[in-house]
Amino acid sequence: NVVNVAASEDLGSGLKADLFVQHRFEAGNGSSTYQGYTGAGPFWNQSYVGLSGDFGSLKIGRQIESYALGIFAFDVTGGMNMGSTVTSFVGGQSTTGVFQDNVIRYSSPNISGLSVDASYVTQASAYCAARACAKGDSGINAIYSNGPLSFGVGQSKSDAIDTGVSGKFAGAGYDMGFMKVNLIYQSATNRGDSTGVNTSIPISGPLTLWGSYYRISQGTNGGYDGNSSAITAVYALSARTKVFANYQTTTGTVPLNVGTSDTNADRSTASRAATLGVAHSF
Repeated sequence: NVVNVAASEDLGSGLKADLFVQHRFEAGNGSSTYQGYTGAGPFWNQSYVGLSGDFGSLKIGRQIESYALGIFAFDVTGGMNMGSTVTSFVGGQSTTGVFQDNVIRYSSPNISGLSVDASYVTQASAYCAARACAKGDSGINAIYSNGPLSFGVGQSKSDAIDTGVSGKFAGAGYDMGFMKVNLIYQSATNRGDSTGVNTSIPISGPLTLWGSYYRISQGTNGGYDGNSSAITAVYALSARTKVFANYQTTTGTVPLNVGTSDTNADRSTASRAATLGVAHSF
């Protein structure tokens, strides 16, 4: 479960001051969740301030880094922990953590369909665990959208795993009206690669189906090996409230990501999980 608090002040001449904080917790016991592990890390999952205007936006603080954001842009779930691109991203193909401390991030305005997003870690912290962040880690993505078609590429560099480890991704999406399909490829130095497809299909009125499949190949320096697949039914009760049911499976050593948490256990045989939930936006 996630609670977001956002604020913005108009400074005039098109300039705004922005604030965003986010708390992530387990509904079952109320404990904080950090990087998929319960009971550790900061209270705020994200906490940043910034300025935005015609130039784009500049944000400073703890936030999602640019490389991960580019990957999640080609995921119909937006990066939810239910058999999405998160499984392949944290399963070995990432060179950085999803959330990073002490980040300066710039997001460009949309220029004729093209947008660029870049982030840089200015200083490691006590919450920068292995594969999370190190001083000098960086990420960038560039996404071009033209009507129903979109393309994206990105690259990252990290010293959190090994010195100078780099990652890359390429994604493509097409909205056919009756369904949307994304293809995405991820690769990281010595950590293998993954190839996946995900789709969103409007069924009738408020009912939508999501589906995904990812093949994750282990590299020479860790990472998982196997497949991840999922199907989710989302039903909108209103403009702000939805109910959902998810079923996901993994094979090989790919762990399940359930709710806000990772099972944190490698699997030598197939794993399965079902999730029911309610989402409400205030």
